[in-house]
Amino acid sequence: MEPNVSVVVQVATAADVATTIKYANSVNMPFLALNQGHGSPFTLAKLQYGIEIWLTQLDSIEVAEDGNTVVLGGGTYIKQVINALAKYNKVTGK
Repeated sequence: MEPNVSVVVQVATAADVATTIKYANSVNMPFLALNQGHGSPFTLAKLQYGIEIWLTQLDSIEVAEDGNTVVLGGGTYIKQVINALAKYNKVTGK
């Protein structure tokens, strides 16, 4: 079964995500957050008449000055992470 999306929201801030989720909950509507459109058919099929939340604009990467901690936005792609960490001679792990 394919997902059946009623509303698509392109968020620009974390507050937009929170507002969208609060609305979805208030009207008892399912939601699914995505950043590339790929996913498990099992998971995606669960979204029936729901809200698709696109996170692509939330692609921030904040590396701590010591290079030991990273905070990633929900729309960050792995290639962006690899490139950002390389500047600190770090790599992603298991």
